[in-house]
Amino acid sequence: MNYRWSTIAMIGTVVGFVWSGMVMAEAERWYVTDTITVPLLSHARSDSKVLVEAMTGEELELLEESKEFYKVKNSAGTIGWVDARFVTTAIPEAAQIAQIEVQRRQLEQQLEQQQALLQRSEVSEQQLQRQLLLRTEERDRLRRELERIKSEAWLPEPYRLPVTAAVALGLLLLGYMWGIGRERGKIRRRFGGLMP
Repeated sequence: MNYRWSTIAMIGTVVGFVWSGMVMAEAERWYVTDTITVPLLSHARSDSKVLVEAMTGEELELLEESKEFYKVKNSAGTIGWVDARFVTTAIPEAAQIAQIEVQRRQLEQQLEQQQALLQRSEVSEQQLQRQLLLRTEERDRLRRELERIKSEAWLPEPYRLPVTAAVALGLLLLGYMWGIGRERGKIRRRFGGLMP
């Protein structure tokens, strides 16, 4: 009889440990962010004086290379040495996402402005609807681009610059088209709806 109770007690203990492990596995999870600072040093040695700290994504100009350190200049003009392991020629994904977020917010503001203009404008509703559609499509395209970059953080280096250039070109063309439409509206109002 003692053998049975000791077996049952042992099984209960094992089940208790397994169950408590499952409860611990469902605990709240925390993650380390990728924002770091890298010291710009006075000499190409890790024990040299720290001049300033460079943040993740900060642009540095390469002046000289050594085996383990790069001599760089930051945007404030400070020249120092940085550990080669902590710098890359690739624009960090976080910076790309931030740029696209800024562009998306700008387009949303422009879209809101266009919607307000539609309500009080003398320009034909049809023209503004076309502009609104273009802005909406551009905003949606940027949202898709943002989601793609977030989901494909492994985007190879050769594709990063063309994507950024395409977004910039699209925004430039969008601004150009908006400016032309605005000037044509002014001319139409000036000449009573007739184009010269």
